[in-house]
Amino acid sequence: PLDLPGDDSDEFEWKQASSVRLFLDRAQAGEENFTVTTQSERDALTGLLRRLDGLPLAIELAASRIRYLSIGEIESRLAESLLLLSTRDTDVPERHRTLLATLEWSYGLLSEPEQRLLSHVCEFVGGFGADAAEQVMGGDPDTLDLLASLEEQSMLVCRRADKGEPPRFSLLQTVTDFVRMKRQESGMDGDAARESHANYFTQLAERNGGEMMTLSAMETESFDALDREMANLRATWSYLRERKDTERQAKLAANLSDFLRRRGHARERSAWIEAALETTKEGDLGFRLTYAHAMTLRDTGQVIEAEKVAGALQPLVAETGNAVRLADVLSLRGTIATRAKCYNEAEQFFDEALTLYQSADDKRGIGTLHSNRAVNALRMAEMERARTLLEMALTVCDGIADEQGKAYAHNNLGYLLSEKGEYSAAKRHYLYQLGYCRRHSDTMGCAVSLFNIGEAFLYDGHGNGLPLLIAAAEIFSRVGHPYAESAWADCEKWAEKTDMPRGIFAALRRGASRRTLAELRGSLRDG
Repeated sequence: PLDLPGDDSDEFEWKQASSVRLFLDRAQAGEENFTVTTQSERDALTGLLRRLDGLPLAIELAASRIRYLSIGEIESRLAESLLLLSTRDTDVPERHRTLLATLEWSYGLLSEPEQRLLSHVCEFVGGFGADAAEQVMGGDPDTLDLLASLEEQSMLVCRRADKGEPPRFSLLQTVTDFVRMKRQESGMDGDAARESHANYFTQLAERNGGEMMTLSAMETESFDALDREMANLRATWSYLRERKDTERQAKLAANLSDFLRRRGHARERSAWIEAALETTKEGDLGFRLTYAHAMTLRDTGQVIEAEKVAGALQPLVAETGNAVRLADVLSLRGTIATRAKCYNEAEQFFDEALTLYQSADDKRGIGTLHSNRAVNALRMAEMERARTLLEMALTVCDGIADEQGKAYAHNNLGYLLSEKGEYSAAKRHYLYQLGYCRRHSDTMGCAVSLFNIGEAFLYDGHGNGLPLLIAAAEIFSRVGHPYAESAWADCEKWAEKTDMPRGIFAALRRGASRRTLAELRGSLRDG
């Protein structure tokens, strides 16, 4: 395939992509006045070229239709039929006169098992591993050999992964569309293929993102696997919604809740939890979904709504006799009260939660509670008490090797020292938190840490903190977090305070917008 323009390409870079050059050349051969000048037109053509997978034959055939159809009309019709991509040129071999004919010819050379495998793997979105293909094929031991054969015949693509990750297979979009069409023509059971796909990914979500995964040493590896399959998880969610399979919807949302929060999938987390709660409010799943919903409301500044949800949950949990879960709810209500500036009320919640955690000998809960209580003490200007609580939190977390709890305590120590004007010392604690979040690819944690470090630099008189604020604001924007608006406002404020020229500020924003999330998380790598 020809190279495709990137999402952040400027006009010059966009025109250099070989797929764009081929399309413009062939389109202008038939319609010499054809031009693409506006950003919306460039976006439309980029979308069309991606749908065509950058395939030269497909691009040439699509460009030949520009005399009669707009770019948008071509893409719309492609969604309905591959017959649009055809030519009557008799100099072209019969099997290459239409993209459809080319695919028919190639498909006809496949064995029945190869065709059956394609009919199943065409449901994957964004690629798949050999183990996933084998599972949706019902454990067929020949699956790997069939995948290798299909790769040799150019019916799918295998991308060898880096850093020890397993290789990923994928189908070109044109092949996916064709295989689904052939499946429908032949009467193959497409619903069975979609059901196999959904089963595999609901089980993956339970295995890799379940309730205890955050406490596991395997968390990073497990969450990495889920991140690789995010497109497939979205497709699974859509399928379950379409089928009104409320039980599996609820399980998927609950099992992925912490993964979605930590890895920066804020839009999906909020939407999926709210949708699942429409039908699932009782039992274990109801508790997990409601608790996650209250956390989301708290983290997005909706403290009144958060307290309503958490407050309604408390008596329901109390009836179950589960002391740890009741303590979790009380601790959550304490953090909500802190954010609502109801500090005395927060102390009462923390007192009750501590008693329950101690009765259950839940060290992890105790450590987190000390950190939460320290933030409340800090807001009450009780600096020494806050420091004592954070030292207690670190002692508890050290005793049980709770790295996440330690990172949280260090972050709060950074807040404490910043409030006291000790910015250099604060940066050391923020950097500890940042290191933990990077190791775990915790996108939201990295954004918060980068923002805190950037502000510490700026308050300490170092203008080089502003690029860190911009990186954090870009992450918040990219993942759809409500913090984005206030973060960009702070960036503007600091640019004005430090007399940064508008041109340089704009260039820093453009630069951040072109970086991947991984690159943004890596800001201040040498700090």
